[in-house]
Parts: sequence; structure tokens; C-alpha cells
Amino acid sequence: MKLTTKVILWAWLVLMVILGSLIYGAYSKLNPESLVSLLNTQIQRSYPGSNLTIAKIDYGFSLDFKLKLKTLTLTRSQKTLATAHEVQLKVPWWLILFNRGNAAINVSDLIIFVSSSSSHANTAKDNSESTAKTNQVAINLPQYLLDAQYTLRAKNISIKEIDGDRRFFTLSKLLVREFQYGKNSAFELNIPINISHKDKSYSSDLWLFGDITPEVSRWSLNYRGEFKTKETAEGVRFDDLVIDGKSTFDPLSVDFISTLDISVDRKKVGTGNISAKFDQLQFNLKFSEFPMDFLNMVGDEIKNPYWKKIDGSGEGDVKFSRIFSDENSTTLSAKLHFSGDFNLGPDEKLPGQWHLNFENNRWKTSFVSNKQELRFERRALLDFDASRVSQYHQEIHFSSYDLKNALLAVDPLTDSMAQNLDTEHTTVVLLTNCAYGDMVMDGTIRSGVTPQQNYYQVELKNKDSKLSLNYSFKKNQQLSLELKNFTWIPEYTFLAPFFNASSGLLNGSLNGKWTDHWSDGTWLLKLSGDNLQKTTGEFVELNQEGWDFFTLDSASALKRYWMASVENGVIKINSFGLESSDPALLSGVLSLQPKIKSYLSLNYPKNKKWKPVRKEVSEFFWKKEVL
Repeated sequence: MKLTTKVILWAWLVLMVILGSLIYGAYSKLNPESLVSLLNTQIQRSYPGSNLTIAKIDYGFSLDFKLKLKTLTLTRSQKTLATAHEVQLKVPWWLILFNRGNAAINVSDLIIFVSSSSSHANTAKDNSESTAKTNQVAINLPQYLLDAQYTLRAKNISIKEIDGDRRFFTLSKLLVREFQYGKNSAFELNIPINISHKDKSYSSDLWLFGDITPEVSRWSLNYRGEFKTKETAEGVRFDDLVIDGKSTFDPLSVDFISTLDISVDRKKVGTGNISAKFDQLQFNLKFSEFPMDFLNMVGDEIKNPYWKKIDGSGEGDVKFSRIFSDENSTTLSAKLHFSGDFNLGPDEKLPGQWHLNFENNRWKTSFVSNKQELRFERRALLDFDASRVSQYHQEIHFSSYDLKNALLAVDPLTDSMAQNLDTEHTTVVLLTNCAYGDMVMDGTIRSGVTPQQNYYQVELKNKDSKLSLNYSFKKNQQLSLELKNFTWIPEYTFLAPFFNASSGLLNGSLNGKWTDHWSDGTWLLKLSGDNLQKTTGEFVELNQEGWDFFTLDSASALKRYWMASVENGVIKINSFGLESSDPALLSGVLSLQPKIKSYLSLNYPKNKKWKPVRKEVSEFFWKKEVL
């Protein structure tokens, strides 16, 4: 029994010695210094004149041969080309002895730097072209390593600006299983996507799964991409978006070409192609049904008062180009069209076709109604850094359209008076053969803000009547109004809140220039109105303040006229008249100057029995109104 035990123990001892000798012999073929030298040789072929420094080299022998290179830095001409926190090679002993099993390469925190310097970029390009001229890839590795399959794991890979903090691209995870030249291997990678805009954030991961077949001169890839949302800004979600693609990669020239199909909710909505080179990225996408809610991230910038909700689907194409060595080379353009409504008001919508056309920060939005009675165009400049529209110009053209509804697109004069000069924009509303009952009008309404002034202009006319209104605000405010047999309707709200009426026929003119308050400016007023009904507004109320001194209601008169002037803070009323069975005439002087007495006089020119009545005015009621 004891003899048998001793025999077994000795047999195991001999076996372990033999096995240990084999393992030692196998591992003795692996020399860390030679592997590092080999790595340097390969790097010099891709980046001639570069220098690789390694802060620390660790290696050990157990069931695996492990070689760890820590804190790697690749430099050339005092420029950092790349850094890595750690690169690890693991080779099991049975791979060396029996050519069975997988080696492993682990890489962490790899950063590839791209310079905007033209000289650096050209040098990199020359090196890339030089490498591309090589007829074959020379890999000077031991045969057992050449024949081996590798599992590659990498995390936190970034392409970063060499002279700044910008990251052009980040890859948080890469896994390639059983990689070997000439054989198919599975891979997966994770690309984080983080977007912040106007205090809103969107965080997602793009997971790509597929297989890769590497050859010496060409690698073939098939992949499927899916989005996994972490945090989402309101109205933006990509989870239902899936990408299926086929790609080729040229390791000699570092060129990547891919074609892809895009699906949403398992329905194909577009196709595209991607091209990536050493320092350049391009993609072109064509959509048959583009999910419009993807644009909600910049919805505040691209929406306008007539397109309020971004939804549905569109058709068109999107193009992107980026040269990493040139910070000003990024271009993004798109053309999309989709069906939708033009919202003039809560109860007035016109169906038609919307078009989006943008080139970088220049966005053009247009609309054509189905019956061609409305055309709209808006051109805007977007300031993405400030998350706002820096300036825009928009034009709305109504042709043979109902005048009442067309006027819904006209903002009142007060909107232009209150605008901030920092916001530059213009709006033009064109009216052609727009009818209101039997009346047909043509006209132009312009308003806007430029660095020099605020302005508001109205020109309305037909064969029998005309209205001309001009307002501008530079250092001073100026207003002129000319009326000729002009029929007023309640939908003319451009003078609100100063004047409006349900009906009336107006003639005359108004001209004024002032700085802060109208009563401190210079004015000349000569207006008359016939068939005036339901008149409202600050001008009407101020006029009534004068008639109140004599307990008369000016609104009861269908025909009225006003003749007055303002200069140096003194209001001189030549005649405010009410035409009725007993026409009344109001005149007087109103002043804040203590040397000039303020008074109003009332008389009835056609009734000599009623003598003129004069009353002093001590309350400066006209100062309550601000124009």
C-alpha cells in the first residue's frame, strides 16, 4: 500500500517537472523587451519619427503570461499623438504549446489627439499616404501569436483636440471575440451620446453589435445599432431607432466606408452611407419618413408663430462633414419636406406643405398651402452657443384670400415699439386681391428691428382708398399716418391699443416726433371720420376726457373730426368736432408750463342761442396716456 502511494506521488512529481519544464520553455520564448521593441517597430511604420514612452512595464508567469504596459505616451515634434493608461497582453501557456486557446489584449483610457495645426495635419496625411502605398502589412510576431485568436477589450477611447478640451468622439466600450485574420469574429461596442441645450439634456448609448472578417488589405463588417436612453429632454427619444449596416475598412489607408438602413418601430425610414478617413468624417442620409420629433431638441429655435408643434414625419436628406484637423470645417445641411398646417389662429389653419432647408446655422423654413393662396418663407441665423435665434427675416404672401383671416398674421404697432434692439428681425405681410365683402385690398405690412432702428410700415389701398402708416425709432420716435377715403374694419388692429372701430370712413393725416412721452413731442393732427361706430382705444379715451368737462358723450356722434398740434409740451386744440343735430366744437390749450393756463372751450357754431363755455383745466389727464 505504501509502495503504491510512493509510486503515485513520484509519478505526479515527475509529471509536474516535465510539465513545468514545458511551460518554462514556452514562456522563455516570450521576452517582454522584444515585445516592446516589436510594438515600437510597428508604431514607427505608421508614425515615422515618433517616440513611444512607457512609464512602467510589469510581467509575470502563472497560468498566463501577462505583460502590462502602463501610462503610454506617443509624441512627435513635441506634440502628443496619443496616450493610454494601460495596455495588457495575456497569453495562456497552452496556446504556446498546443496552439489552442485565445490570447487577450486589454486597452484602457486611450486618447488619440487631433491637431488643428496645418503642418501637423499635413504630416499626418503624408504618413497616412505613405502607409497606404505599402503592398502588404508586415507583422513580425512569433508564429504561435500570428496563428492565435485574440479577444480585444477596450474601454474609454476618445478622439480629442490636441490644443483644447473638445472631444470629437468617445467610445466607452469595445469587445471583439476570437479575432483572427481570415476568420469571422463577433464584436460589440458602446458609444455614449450626451447633448445639452437650453437647460435640457439628453443622454443615450448607441450599442453596435455585429461581426467582422479581417483580411490583410480589407476588413468586412456587418452591424446593427440600437439606442438605449438614459435621460431624455422633453419630446426627444431615440429608443425606437435601429441602424443596420455593412462596412469595409482599409487598414493600410485607415479608410472606413459603410452603407446602412435606418428603421423606426421596425419600419424602414431611410438609407445612408458613411465615409471616415484618417482626419475626416462624412455621412449622407436619405429619409423617406424622417421622424420630425427628433428636431424637438432645437424646437425653440426652428419653430415660428405659424408652425407650433413639431411632429409627424418628413422626407428628405441630411448631410454631415467634419475635418478633424480644421476646427472651422464642420458642415451640416439638410432638406426636409412634410405635410402640415399653417396656424394663423386657433380657428384658422391652412393645410399644405412645409419645407426645411438648413446649412449649418442658416435655417430656411417655407410653406405653400394646398390652394396656393398662402406662401411663407422664414430665413434665420441660429446661435447654438447662446441657444437662440440671432436674427431672422420672414415673409407671408396672401393671394386672393379672405382679408379678415389674412390680418391675423399682422402684429400691432406696439409690438415694434417695445422691441429690444439686440434682436434683429423683419416681418413682411403681402396682401394681393384680398377681399372683405365687396371690398378688395392690396397692401404691404413691414415691421422689424435692425441694429439702427425699430420700424413699422403699413401700405393698404384699392382703387378708391389708401392708408399709409410709418413708424421708426432711432434716437427719437417718429410716426406718420395718411388716410384717404379709407374704410375701417374691426380687423385692422395694427393701431391697437390706440385706436380701433367696428366701422368708419377716415380721411386726414397725423405726424409726430417725440422721445419719451408724446405730449413732450411735436405733433400735427388733422383727421376726420364718418360713420364711426364702436370706437375704442387710448386716443378715443383721451379725446373723451376733454368732452367730459362738459358732460358730452363723443361716442354718440357718427361723424367726428380732430384738428390739433403739440409743441414744446403745449397741446393746442384748434377744433375737436362732433357732427350731430347740434354740432359741438371743442377747442383750447393744455400745458404743463406754469406760465400758460390750461383751458377748454365749448361752443355750438350753428346754434347762436348757446354761448361758448370756457373751463380751466388743472388735472393733467393727458399725462396718463403713454404713446
